[in-house]
Amino acid sequence: MREFFTDHYDMQGLFAVPASMVAPRPYRGFEYLYSFYLLPWEVIGATRLKDMPRNPLQVIMDDYWRRTYTSDYFKEVISRGWGKLLWPYLGIPGRMDDYAADSFFYTVATSYLNWFMVLGKLGYHPRNLTAANNGSTFIFCPYDDVVGLAGKMVDAFKTESQFEEIRDIYLQYPDFDDFEQKRKSRVRVDHYRKYYHTRTKVGIMEPLEYHPDAGETIDPKDDIISRVDFDRFKNTLSEKDRAIVELLEQDYTQKDIAQALGYANHSGISKKIKTIAEKYLSFTDEQQGRRDFLSGDNV
Repeated sequence: MREFFTDHYDMQGLFAVPASMVAPRPYRGFEYLYSFYLLPWEVIGATRLKDMPRNPLQVIMDDYWRRTYTSDYFKEVISRGWGKLLWPYLGIPGRMDDYAADSFFYTVATSYLNWFMVLGKLGYHPRNLTAANNGSTFIFCPYDDVVGLAGKMVDAFKTESQFEEIRDIYLQYPDFDDFEQKRKSRVRVDHYRKYYHTRTKVGIMEPLEYHPDAGETIDPKDDIISRVDFDRFKNTLSEKDRAIVELLEQDYTQKDIAQALGYANHSGISKKIKTIAEKYLSFTDEQQGRRDFLSGDNV
């Protein structure tokens, strides 16, 4: 089995995988077999790989299985399998499948090259395959043991990377496009309502920085300014208009607000909201004009 590994590795892509962890051509990809053998039956049993030989020599000698471990499907099973096990430890809200495949969180969780290297640093090195002989069998690891290993992998990853810092930034300024559009998850729905203000209609009273077509990430400074402007704006409203705004901020529906304030139906509230929104836009334009004048940006 030792001939299936080499110290000569022509680097490809951006992943600095140590040469000692890579099999030479035509067996490139064989090294990931070890990551596959570590996955529990609860993950593998639902895939087409459930019948793959648990002896690496049998895999190498069989044309079908040799083609399999170099296939995209094989890598998908590994990446999604480990991703699901690692996800609970990454500190990301919702399920992994709530996110689009090209989102930052999903990509980190399913980066089989990244976790392949983390496993190697923890002692689960693909060279362990070289000890196999004709009678060797890699038994399925107990699910709880693999879950425990996943926790250790994430701890090691956090120690050697800035993942937590980057994660917190993404969570502070999330993008609706992070979520898979076709899946109606609760996390996605809640984020949609918060981002587009579909439930409260407060969005029509917020500045362009919050508009999904603005084309730029919200600057923290602009975020603070807009909140200050909104608080000042509320102080200019009548008692009833201010009550409408505050109830909207608390996620009350227009129907609920109408009942609370004694309106016959929600139609009157809708008209009030439109009027308040127009006042707010004029107010923010005026405030921005004053800031531009003081800073000299209007020159």
